[in-house]
Amino acid sequence: MKYLVLHLIDKLNDLKNVAVVGAGFVGTAHAAFLSRFYNTVVLLDRDEELVRTLSKGQIPFSTSDPDLLKLFRDNVLSEKILPTTDSDSLSNADIVFISVGLDFYEERNGFDNLKALFIKIGSVVKSG
Repeated sequence: MKYLVLHLIDKLNDLKNVAVVGAGFVGTAHAAFLSRFYNTVVLLDRDEELVRTLSKGQIPFSTSDPDLLKLFRDNVLSEKILPTTDSDSLSNADIVFISVGLDFYEERNGFDNLKALFIKIGSVVKSG
């Protein structure tokens, strides 16, 4: 088990570019945190207005953490965090984190949207 954990840590150190799909509060916070360790973090969301706001270094969510706000703003302005609606931007990611909500209150199964998301991600990410 120890070897497996050390191997995983070693592989994570090789990553340079990561992506977060879903720019809600959780996805935005993850992107800010990950930007401390990786060259670039693509922050993908389908909401164009949200992405425009995030691209200005602004977080439109209520948070009492000034460090999160500063980290996010500084790393957007330095282009370490790249908010976008373009799913093709995932093609250079070494790893993709999924941070999207599931709507279980719709008539359809909440997993249908997640399945469609996985299919879309699978069509643009690099193999390996």
